[in-house]
Amino acid sequence: MKTGTSNYTPKCLEFSKYFKGMQGVTTHQSEDIDYNDFSGTVYVNHYEFVCIDQMEESGYMVYINNPNGHDGEQWVFGYYKTFGRALKKAAAIVEKREYPKPIEIW
Repeated sequence: MKTGTSNYTPKCLEFSKYFKGMQGVTTHQSEDIDYNDFSGTVYVNHYEFVCIDQMEESGYMVYINNPNGHDGEQWVFGYYKTFGRALKKAAAIVEKREYPKPIEIW
């Protein structure tokens, strides 16, 4: 039975909770329950700041699309086997409000 996409899965709730109360920060997250596919974005002052996407069953990618002054680029900051490690990396980027050196640029 297909159940679809939800914003209230355990991963979505943990993602939202992790950034709750941070000044100027909002989030959007969803997970396709049928395919176990999570995607979350953190916005700082209404601008996309950092994202986490699940890479099939292999883990999670932490990245940003179109960083300021780099239109058309995607910067990847890391690949992580667990959601918790990806979440900690994204939180560290948001807390510092600056990007580390990317490991890949697309």
